[in-house]
Amino acid sequence: MRAISAWGGVRLAVALCAIAQLAVVPFAPDPSRSPAAYWTLVGLCAVLISAALVMEVFLWEKVPSYAGAVGAAVAAVGAVAARWGALLVGEPDSLSATVTMISGVLLVLLFLIFRGHTAVAVAAVAGGLTVGLLMGAHTDYQNWLRLAVPPVALSMFLVVAVAGVGVRLMAGEIGLLQQSRSRSRTRVGQERQASARRRTRLDRINAQVRPLIERMADGGDLDDGDVAQARLLEARLRDGIRAPALDSPVLAVMVGEARRRGLTVTLLDDGGLDGLPDTERARAVQAVSVTLIDELERLEHGRVTARILPPGREQIAIITVHEQSGTRLVEVGPP
Repeated sequence: MRAISAWGGVRLAVALCAIAQLAVVPFAPDPSRSPAAYWTLVGLCAVLISAALVMEVFLWEKVPSYAGAVGAAVAAVGAVAARWGALLVGEPDSLSATVTMISGVLLVLLFLIFRGHTAVAVAAVAGGLTVGLLMGAHTDYQNWLRLAVPPVALSMFLVVAVAGVGVRLMAGEIGLLQQSRSRSRTRVGQERQASARRRTRLDRINAQVRPLIERMADGGDLDDGDVAQARLLEARLRDGIRAPALDSPVLAVMVGEARRRGLTVTLLDDGGLDGLPDTERARAVQAVSVTLIDELERLEHGRVTARILPPGREQIAIITVHEQSGTRLVEVGPP
């Protein structure tokens, strides 16, 4: 047998309470006069309480939160007015059934607090007390004031209201702490990713630069090829500083070959890919790299500038190609 969840248990209990509000209507004390009006008001009181409970528990997500809270509060005050109206027009011998109304209204107000609308619940209490005092004063019952201002129900409401406000404040603080922790984790993750990319870049550069430096340290002669290689390495270092997002092994090889052919290639990064998840960042770099490599392979002479755009732009990069026939702008959109 499947276990009932905690919220499922609450739904079941509220459904039973709503049914009980309607079921006890026929057992209310008989009126001494105006039975039609009396029973109509008694039934209306039960219907309003049941409707408010059903809306708060079963239909809350389907209506705007504040509108639902105001609706439940109006229903609670209306139930109080209907019950006192029944006492005025029917004048039953007993006030015992009024306890059922107080319990139902209290449950409606407690759910308002649970839903985060303590102020609306307090306003509903004030409205219910005002209605009870105004209408109860016109009855002939000696203990009407105790029912109009029920001490036990009010004490319970005040305790829950104060606790609800405290819990809401604590929940807000916890939420802020969770957001701060999430931002901190994201920042640490980004720093680790950046550090890993720097280590990888330095390892690649070290593998290319070390042989040349060791030859110079040993007093070996450098030919024109070594000088050209040193210039390419210098350009590679500049690429890593000015365009870290485009510092990939495949693109570095293709850019190096284009520079050997005499092309002037400039890589720039304005940070548009910073902070992206690894997979999304990799797809964006791949899209820019493919477009840039196509342009480099087709161009024999000229200059090419690839720029990663700042965050918030519709495109992720622009490639400017300067050739004899003119200048072209190639936009690279999100992959």
